[in-house]
Amino acid sequence: MTDTRYLITLRGIVQGVGMRPVIATLANRFAVTGFCGNTATEVFIEIQGNADILNQFHDTLLQSLPPLAQLTSHTITEIPTRKADTRFRIVESLPTQNPATVTSQPKTLIPPDVTICADCIADMADPDNRRYRYPFTSCTNCGPRLSIIEALPYDRPRTTLKNFPLCTECTKEYTDPHDRRYHAQPISCPQCGPTLWLTLGEPTTSGSTLNPVAFQPVADSFVPFDPIANKAWASAHTATPRAATDTTIAQAQQLISAGQILAVRGIGGFHIMCDATHHEAVTALRARKHRPDKPFAVMVPNLETAHRIARLTCAEEEILTSPARPVVVAAAQEDFLTNNPQIAPGLTEIGIMLPYSPLHLLLVDRPMIATSANISGEPMIFTNDLAHRQLLETGIVDGLLCHDREIHVPVEDSVVVSTTVARRGRGLAPVPVDVVETAKNPTVLAVGGELKNTFCLAHGGFAHISTHIGDMGSYAAQQSFERAVVQQLSFQDTVPDVVVCDLHPDYATTNWAQRYCEKYDIPLMLMQHHHAHAVSLLAEHHRFSPGGSGVVGVIAALDGTGFGTDGTIWGGEIVKISADASMRRLWHLPTFPLVGGDVAVLHPWRQAAGLCHRLGIDFQPPASVPKAHSRLVASQLDSGVGVVETSSLGRLFDAAASLLDLAHHVTYEAQAAMLVEQCARDVRLPADFIPATSLAGVVEKLLKADTPRTIRAREFHRNVAALIAAELCAAAHAAGTTTIGVTGGCALNRLLVADVSQLCAAEGYELLTHQVVPPTDGGISLGQAVYGRLHFS
Repeated sequence: MTDTRYLITLRGIVQGVGMRPVIATLANRFAVTGFCGNTATEVFIEIQGNADILNQFHDTLLQSLPPLAQLTSHTITEIPTRKADTRFRIVESLPTQNPATVTSQPKTLIPPDVTICADCIADMADPDNRRYRYPFTSCTNCGPRLSIIEALPYDRPRTTLKNFPLCTECTKEYTDPHDRRYHAQPISCPQCGPTLWLTLGEPTTSGSTLNPVAFQPVADSFVPFDPIANKAWASAHTATPRAATDTTIAQAQQLISAGQILAVRGIGGFHIMCDATHHEAVTALRARKHRPDKPFAVMVPNLETAHRIARLTCAEEEILTSPARPVVVAAAQEDFLTNNPQIAPGLTEIGIMLPYSPLHLLLVDRPMIATSANISGEPMIFTNDLAHRQLLETGIVDGLLCHDREIHVPVEDSVVVSTTVARRGRGLAPVPVDVVETAKNPTVLAVGGELKNTFCLAHGGFAHISTHIGDMGSYAAQQSFERAVVQQLSFQDTVPDVVVCDLHPDYATTNWAQRYCEKYDIPLMLMQHHHAHAVSLLAEHHRFSPGGSGVVGVIAALDGTGFGTDGTIWGGEIVKISADASMRRLWHLPTFPLVGGDVAVLHPWRQAAGLCHRLGIDFQPPASVPKAHSRLVASQLDSGVGVVETSSLGRLFDAAASLLDLAHHVTYEAQAAMLVEQCARDVRLPADFIPATSLAGVVEKLLKADTPRTIRAREFHRNVAALIAAELCAAAHAAGTTTIGVTGGCALNRLLVADVSQLCAAEGYELLTHQVVPPTDGGISLGQAVYGRLHFS
């Protein structure tokens, strides 16, 4: 019988997920010959045998993809047969494209870091397994990917594990087609893998206005910081690497139990961790990090503990236990926050997460604070050296739990509020979003905004949105941003045809984009902030198409701030987006003055004063405000000096928090708005409720002292929603579209979005919301990238 030979190519997230082992196993099962391998752009397969069997192989392969794989495209082509093959094998990766499949397509997609799988957990729990309690256990289906990849194609020599040669036993697994670790690049064991160690500092009050938690050293617990010295220490003090690990973990647990604060190096960076129920430890951590109120996330040992801490819905539990293992913000069990108010001061919700790495599985034996290890306003620390200098030597932490598997790409935790992605980090980034392609199909670098920064590289048919970088106010953050951009361009082996940045002239990202474009002679486009929000939402829902025309949607862009085309601060906008991603502003909340600009953001009473002044409503400053301050603000409102106009819904919520006597001063972004939402949650509207028809009416209802505060907060939500829904539906009708949506940071307010959705549904409209990218500023880079692609010429 005559043989047939096929060339099959697979593109998408196909490297670092166990694709080649699956292919080889299937090839042996079907008794066909040939080979498979990686290139920078794809997995390629040459396979030979009976044509019917080859077709069965192909169909079975598409139905048997590894759990972490995501196939975006594939081809199958008949090619000439070869006589040289006697079996099927995995061949070495090609550093460039397979000559047989030369293409201009982008490189292969990089898989995200994912949680340890059930099989590896079983290995760690088995005393007879050589990876028993091994803190770096992984296989083809789990573990680090993005954080360790240095270059493509994905092979061990191009990862940070290149300095850990496989031992004899690991090599056997790596070369055994029947083993779960067949061609698994990140694998290791206690004999050949990374090392874990604990370094303790000296008692200090540095960086703290309070005395630190009592220092209780554990006998013989100091390990030299130098990782080379650490290996010698482990050999001298313990019989085996496993015993050294067990000792280190036990000592770390003892320290945390005693109220110490440790920085723990995970897959993508350091967490600062302490016992969440140890009041003195959490209080000390707040003082050392200068973080008086912002809630901390809590890592719990298992799902049972999660349910004791939070009232999880089925959807929230599914997200919590997903391979991404994000922080999920959910309703707290009342007794837990009552007994531990220092975790989330003033709030009734809590951010929880499950252990995502083998190290965390071993370490976390109780609810532990797990907050990003960074100096306030700076990016997360991910190197041992920086952790030692900035965390240990300054007294922010009492010890470091380190390892020597280097992190090439730092990755923050993902955060999901109920079921809405608020931050794309570990497990979610850098999974790309499909984007519209055009005739010229330029590669676009979109640099995002100033807060919650991400950037986006639109290359080929994909938008590669970076992992969360953070706020860009510090030089360190700007360095991290530039480093991440350079890495992504290197991964994709490309340069941008055009760069898109925010319209705000003082954003660090805007200034960086201007310098970059001048240096490399690349066109620069500026895009208004809320315009980018709206296009991001529509792009996520694939509402742009090649050659499209007309209006694609009418969107409410609702957040705290954004530089408007008229020089005012926007944030309560309804905009019309056309098929070429151009924008027209249709409506906005009535503007009111902010006294002191950005300073007002930390003092909601100032926003309340400005709002009432504009509406002609008498305002009485709260008793906590010095009279000199209130007189100065009143004078500025009368004169207009030092005043900025805003249409921001976020600032309106801040003003409402003050008028409801919930918050007059805040210490972190959205704190006041969260308190207003919390006050209104689970409160029924009065049967005789009639919505306000103007902003003045909304504020007048807020000030009805004879109405319970919870009712006023609930009515405020409904009144604002009624204004927005009415304008959305009217604008959509006038524009001739049925596509409406809501985006921006205020879209994380579930009560507000539910009200808007319900009111729009009553008029026959379905409200689009974000499902993949954050509605916050972490999502605007996608909108910028799509705009750049559609407007490039």
